[in-house]
Amino acid sequence: MKFDEKCAQLIFGKATPGLFLYRDKNAENTAELDRIITSVAGKVRGKIQVVITDIKEGLETRLAEYIGITEADLPTVRIHDTSVDLKKYNFEGQITEESITQFVEDWKAGKLKPHLKSEKIPATQDGPVYVLVGKTFNSIVMDPTKDVLVLFYASYDGHYKPLAPIYEEVAKRLKNNSNLIIAKLCFDHNEVENFEETRYNSI
Repeated sequence: MKFDEKCAQLIFGKATPGLFLYRDKNAENTAELDRIITSVAGKVRGKIQVVITDIKEGLETRLAEYIGITEADLPTVRIHDTSVDLKKYNFEGQITEESITQFVEDWKAGKLKPHLKSEKIPATQDGPVYVLVGKTFNSIVMDPTKDVLVLFYASYDGHYKPLAPIYEEVAKRLKNNSNLIIAKLCFDHNEVENFEETRYNSI
C-alpha cells in the first residue's frame, strides 16, 4: 500500500502492524527499493501490512514527524507494531529481499527490541529539576535507593508552560532532601517503554 488516509486508518485505526519503506520517490534507487519491498510483501503476506511512503507531502509528512524520520534517514525500513501500543523497530543493514524478510521473521518471533527515541544525555544538571532522557530513565527512576517524582510533558502542550515554574519551585524547596529527585521528561524527543505518550503533563 501507499500511505494515505485508508492506509493510516488500517495501521493506526485498526491496529494492523506495518512494515514501512520510507524513501525519496525522486531518488535514483527508488525503483529498485520499491521492487524489493514489493517482492517482500508477497513473502510476508498475512503477517504484516507492507507500506511504501515518501516523507514530503501531506499525510506522509505528518507520519514522518510523528515517527521521527528526516530526509537524512532515507531510505529506511521500519516496523510499526500497533497491535497493542505503538512499538517501533528499526532495520539496520543493506536493504535486500532476504534481509527485510528476515527482519519481519525476527519481529514475528519476538527477537527484536523496540526502538525508543532519546535525546543526548545532558552533560550537566544545573537546574533545580533533573532532566531525564530516554537513555537515563530506567537508571534514575528505577533506582531502589531513591524516591523520584517525574513530570511527563510535551513542550507544545499549553498546559505545560504555567506548570513549569511551579514544578521548579517545588524542586527548589525540596533540594536538601538527598534521597529525593524531582525530575521531568519531555515526550517530544524521548520515549520510555511501557509509558504511553498520551500521559502528557502527568506526574
